[in-house]
Amino acid sequence: MTIIFYSPSIAQRFKALMDNLQIDGPTENAISLQAKAITQQINADFWGIESDTLNRYFIGSYGRGTAIKGIDDIDLAMELPPALLEEYQRNPHNGAEALLQKVQGSIARVYPQSVIGEDGRTINIDFPNLKFEVLPVFRQADQSYLYPHASYGGRWRIARLLPEIQAIEAIDQKHNGKIRHLVKMMVAWKLHNHVPISGLLLETLAMDFFDFWPHHDQTYPYYGVMTTDFLQYLSQQDRNQKHWLARGSEQFVYRMGTFENQAQQSLEVARTALRLESEQQEKKANQQWHRIFGDFLSNPDTSRE
Repeated sequence: MTIIFYSPSIAQRFKALMDNLQIDGPTENAISLQAKAITQQINADFWGIESDTLNRYFIGSYGRGTAIKGIDDIDLAMELPPALLEEYQRNPHNGAEALLQKVQGSIARVYPQSVIGEDGRTINIDFPNLKFEVLPVFRQADQSYLYPHASYGGRWRIARLLPEIQAIEAIDQKHNGKIRHLVKMMVAWKLHNHVPISGLLLETLAMDFFDFWPHHDQTYPYYGVMTTDFLQYLSQQDRNQKHWLARGSEQFVYRMGTFENQAQQSLEVARTALRLESEQQEKKANQQWHRIFGDFLSNPDTSRE
């Protein structure tokens, strides 16, 4: 049973943590400028229009609103005209690869360093502190998307990109932003503690967690409890389970490794932090939270005793 303790210091600590997890302004500006340049060129070459926003979808953690400061890869889906799909599907050779080459040639007009990714699905553009992965897609009647996969002679795969974004958006709104807050905090935990778990699996489990967490209507004073209870939930996952179903898309989200042991270790740290909070030992409590979130949390030596 998690200790329920209220203190202004807990609310302040977690508000500061959330501020520190925000993507900084220069990075946001760089993402916007580069995405607009890519979008404008593809729209001009494939749609014959002038627009730096149409037919573009941010996907991945940035598109789902769970990316944090330090993000270094941006996933961008670019919708192409349906007639183009028919043309490249009729290609007797590797139509998927030919399409990727065509899109790469378009992007190279603004970013010559663009290359087809090793996964054979995206066009990758490396910038000094950022990498874009552009996925060409074709909208289908059921609102899914078809994308090229150049491996094994060329294939076409289905992706349900937008339902994942819509699912987390709906649940996050229902809980006043706490789903994304929890995921961002757990991404910080994952990075600081080198936990083998994907961001999408953290999102999936966070949404499952909020289906039953009794304090879902509480705010920042409960974020220490929320962290502790979610770590307990992670630690209790079935270690033999290989995959989960992503909300919205219902795609399989696979386990990257055993994360339950590290969740259990961090759970004990979080429980200690809450106990120290209840004893008003703020500096020592902050040192424990720092073991979970690392430098995304304020320096433990600057907290009051």
